Amino acid sequence: MDELPKDRNGTTKTPAASPLFITNQERKKLLDGLAHLFHHLVVKLLYLCRCTRQDIQMVVDFICTRVKNPDIDNYKNLMCIIQYLSNPRTYTDHRAR
Repeated sequence: MDELPKDRNGTTKTPAASPLFITNQERKKLLDGLAHLFHHLVVKLLYLCRCTRQDIQMVVDFICTRVKNPDIDNYKNLMCIIQYLSNPRTYTDHRAR
């Protein structure tokens, strides 16, 4: 969690942002540095969802399809997943299953 960007304010109860599957080809693409961070975090989330957090699998699988050419909306969706993981209740709820 220490490596995560500081713009992940707050927490959320769901790992998916509401417009997750809506893609817009005209959205502003991420700059190289932010695109590299996006890719780095997606790989870490992919490992995490395969090993321990199956509750984020569908969202992470979709985000994986956006790694080659991420845009601002994809980054917001990534931050939504991270906010979900930052919420202590989601960890407790997930462990109770």
